Amino acid sequence: MAASARSTISLPKVRITQLEMIAEKRGLPNPAALINEWIDRAVAEGEIPNLLPGFSATIVGEGQFLIRIAEHVLPLLAPDRARMLAAVLSAVAGETDPELGIEMPAGRPVVLDLGKQNKVAIGRAGRGVKLHIKGPDYGEAEGEGLIIATSPAFVAGLANQIRAAFTTH
Repeated sequence: MAASARSTISLPKVRITQLEMIAEKRGLPNPAALINEWIDRAVAEGEIPNLLPGFSATIVGEGQFLIRIAEHVLPLLAPDRARMLAAVLSAVAGETDPELGIEMPAGRPVVLDLGKQNKVAIGRAGRGVKLHIKGPDYGEAEGEGLIIATSPAFVAGLANQIRAAFTTH
């Protein structure tokens, strides 16, 4: 049986109610956003490493980036494409990329060239983020391609991992 991408935390109903109250007081949409905020703070304070299991960015070979999103692997990216991907991921997560200064309002997705005729469209989908990858490696016809739906916190974390790979190599 394959592991689920989601998990359930069981708490007494009164604790869920308290989490909802805290989230509302902080202007967050729900308790899950509160938990994401708590984890982000633990990363920022160095309590845990800035790693997302299943999401990674590493430099391989001649400076090419190998990027994994959940169980999916993107084509190897040149450094300039990896930097642009990090900037767009940060922007779609609601942050301004520190290096390129890109901001991205909600609305139409941004399409990036991944190389070898593969492209990714990145945009907001409700409260989440959707990446739609098309090209020879993923399918090019209408309705084909790889679609990854995830949270803004995860794509922001991946953007940070991409930037960190530049500084550790």
